[in-house]
Amino acid sequence: STGFRPLQVTAETNWTELKAANPWVVDTKLVVKPDMLFGQRGKHDLVALNVSIEEAEVFTRERLGKVVEVGSPAVSDAVTHFIVERFVPHTEEFYINIESQRECTRILFSHKGGVDIEENWELVKTLDVAVGDEPTRPDMAAFGEFADAMWAFLVEAFRVFEDLDFTMMEFNPLCGIKEDGKLIVIPLDMRGELDDQAAFKNSCLLYTSPSPRDS
Repeated sequence: STGFRPLQVTAETNWTELKAANPWVVDTKLVVKPDMLFGQRGKHDLVALNVSIEEAEVFTRERLGKVVEVGSPAVSDAVTHFIVERFVPHTEEFYINIESQRECTRILFSHKGGVDIEENWELVKTLDVAVGDEPTRPDMAAFGEFADAMWAFLVEAFRVFEDLDFTMMEFNPLCGIKEDGKLIVIPLDMRGELDDQAAFKNSCLLYTSPSPRDS
């Protein structure tokens, strides 16, 4: 099943207690990455793939407190929160970005996502959705057998984007796999920004993050 609950870890995490409370991590290959709102985590050597829980602990301890510099203009801060979750073997990686514009909601999508999305930016397609409209399915042939699953995911992501007043929502990567005889798309990394002017109507869904950079 793809339903294993992600686990947040910090410098205060007791790994013995974490394993006792979540025994599935002991015999499951894992992914470790920062649970914070910045991109290019892989290029900063902050992502570990297909590791054991012992390797995950070593990897995390070595990087907690590491100062990284991102963005333009550049900003820097320490990495304080990681997330540990199930590793999903896959060969296909996709990309989606949904962002509010003045006169529309712009959707960017590509069948070549992952850490090299910038190098493959010429493959990114654009779909503009007028305010109040629903997205109309574009040509999804590049996604091959995952075209229908990818479109279904994109439509649902757009609904959540609108309902919860996101201003930006990015999935990179999503992976396409076959599980229990079905073709499905699973988001492996996501970051988003919410419109704080709409906090009054979404207050029941929001929580106070331990750091302004956490997501």
